[in-house]
Amino acid sequence: PDVTAGQIWVQMAHRFGALVIGGSILAFWRFGRRKMDDKFPLRRLASFWLLLVVFQIALGAWTIWSNKAADIATAHVATGALTFVTGVAFVALAWRRQHLAFAPQPAARFSEFAGANAS
Repeated sequence: PDVTAGQIWVQMAHRFGALVIGGSILAFWRFGRRKMDDKFPLRRLASFWLLLVVFQIALGAWTIWSNKAADIATAHVATGALTFVTGVAFVALAWRRQHLAFAPQPAARFSEFAGANAS
């Protein structure tokens, strides 16, 4: 089957989007290496996220070289989904951490409060 100009544009848009997303994940990973402590869980997750992107790029190239073999293309799509889910997890964890950091502290139990003021 012949390749149409529309298909070429879709592929180029896919590659441009991948470049933007991959660059953003690389920037986030570099930020994490500079600003986060070694034991901070999001820093380790950032390394996992970057490895997913590298694997995703390799699978994308392999998909092209294999003439779009179904098993490799499926692995490419599944890795893309896992990359997306990892980003969603980052947002959820970061939001939770920020929310907890600014949440008001719970009031002291009434018995402790009453006992301190009884004297």
